[in-house]
Amino acid sequence: MPTKFLRVKTGWYLFLSSHHGWQTDTQTAVANAEAAPSSLTCRTRRIKCDEERPICRNCAKGDRSCRYNLSSPKDSPSAGAGSHASHQRPNLNGPTAPIPNLFGNTPPPAHNTVQLIPRGSPPVLITSTQRPARSPWLTEYTALQPPPHPSAHPVANLSTVLQNATTQEVPHSPDREGRDISSPPTPTRASTLSEPVSDGDSIPTPFRVPDPIQLSDVELLLFRNFVDRISKWVDSFSHDQPFYCQVPSMALHCPMLLHSCLAASAKQLSRVPSHGNTSVQEKYSLFYYQQALREMGSFLVEPRYSGSDELLASSIILSTYEIIDVAGESFGSHLKGIASLIQSHGIHGDESGIRGATYWTWYRHEVWAAFQSGRRMFLDESYWRPKPLASFAHISMREIANRVLFIFGQCITYYVLKTDETTHSNKWLHIEKELLSSELNRALEDWKEKLPPSMKPFCSRDPGPQATDTIERDLSYMFPFVWFAYPESAISHQLYHASKILLLLNSPCASTTDPLQARRELEKSRKEVLTIANSGINEAWGLISTQCLYIAGLVTEGILERRRTIELIEACQTKTGRHTTCISDQLRKFWTK
Repeated sequence: MPTKFLRVKTGWYLFLSSHHGWQTDTQTAVANAEAAPSSLTCRTRRIKCDEERPICRNCAKGDRSCRYNLSSPKDSPSAGAGSHASHQRPNLNGPTAPIPNLFGNTPPPAHNTVQLIPRGSPPVLITSTQRPARSPWLTEYTALQPPPHPSAHPVANLSTVLQNATTQEVPHSPDREGRDISSPPTPTRASTLSEPVSDGDSIPTPFRVPDPIQLSDVELLLFRNFVDRISKWVDSFSHDQPFYCQVPSMALHCPMLLHSCLAASAKQLSRVPSHGNTSVQEKYSLFYYQQALREMGSFLVEPRYSGSDELLASSIILSTYEIIDVAGESFGSHLKGIASLIQSHGIHGDESGIRGATYWTWYRHEVWAAFQSGRRMFLDESYWRPKPLASFAHISMREIANRVLFIFGQCITYYVLKTDETTHSNKWLHIEKELLSSELNRALEDWKEKLPPSMKPFCSRDPGPQATDTIERDLSYMFPFVWFAYPESAISHQLYHASKILLLLNSPCASTTDPLQARRELEKSRKEVLTIANSGINEAWGLISTQCLYIAGLVTEGILERRRTIELIEACQTKTGRHTTCISDQLRKFWTK
């Protein structure tokens, strides 16, 4: 008999039978209860019960409260509801409307249509007019609610949450007495399920849940997009790839982390029109974003959670959300809060796992925000710098790429020094910049000399023959290609040459010693950045490649070169949804000056 399952509210299912129409699983559960009246405690724990009264053997052994359902299933309201539902198809516009299709036009369901039911509890279908009494097993739930309409009082943004956390004190509560909350967090230890209470009479959101969270069809689609795409963006400079290998399984036990993943995924899909109804996807992204922010705001003020892997991962995923979503003056406004989080927990770039990935992902976001706003980085080399190595033979390609990324960040700081002359005289500023320029140039050349063969280009190709109609021809064939076997290698060389351009553009000695030589070096680095990008960059590294193209565009003069630069920058937004047309517009404005 063909059967189709549909989740109406997380943790609750309807199924469609070809012979009996729409049914709830209430009848099945009631029949099971009559056949095997095991204790509710054993059913909740999903273990076999010997049905001894008044206390079964399992509960006696574990010193647990043993509860039996003493009411007759036939007299139970849920049995009647299930019997009625078995013969009638529910009104899809009523309180039991199914989960909407993410790519359709159905809006998210109302906030209070169906209440959350814990797995293993007596089955009952609850509508918006029914409120369940708080049951002793309510904290055993293992699923999230489907997205309602956005709250009437939304949390502002990630920047606000992180800012408030630095000033907010943990409120006094009797249940916290005698409990050490100042001890360092242990990500692997079990978490108490009665956590910060949310608004009204809704179910409190726990930090961790023991059983994997069950996903609806929409959530599954969003979560898979996160795993397949966005996790790899975050991991692009992490050799152990924790956001791809660890975060998905962690998210199924942490509602806050799962909401963060779903928010970033829905936001990315909403920015790519080819992926369906972007307005519906935008509603989902906003809902999950607000959910994650509320939960993060509660846990940030708890010392035992504020440095946990789950919270660090959530902050970086929501930072990725902001990078996708925000452009203009507000771009990167949240990065100062994440910098404070990183600094307060002593997170450095030489750590592995989620902590190391948190640092490097923040660093990538921060260097570009600092460049765009013309400010110094919130955490620079005075906070931490990679240890010098005699050889790169024993580190991974991504660790090698991280080292040139770090130098790139230092070059950004060097470049914006021209806007920070208030505390130095022109003479001392000139000397300081000259020394810093020489030091950074040496660091770049030292990095290049230590590169293993795997990080060098494998082959190159000259541009094709000149076409008669150059306007209609694909511009990619009009420029040379250079192929690197690994994307980490390609992006590393782009970062190297973008750093050289930044140093040459603002070097005190470049315009005095040999301006012609400086111009030749600029042209060489510009050409390398464009050639590497023209050869194709994996989308996980696409955003930072466009940033290198922007810097190369500052010294690009040829008409075709400018056109190709703009094409490559805007292609990143078309394919991935990340904001890049804003920097192509900046280049156009710069070229008109």
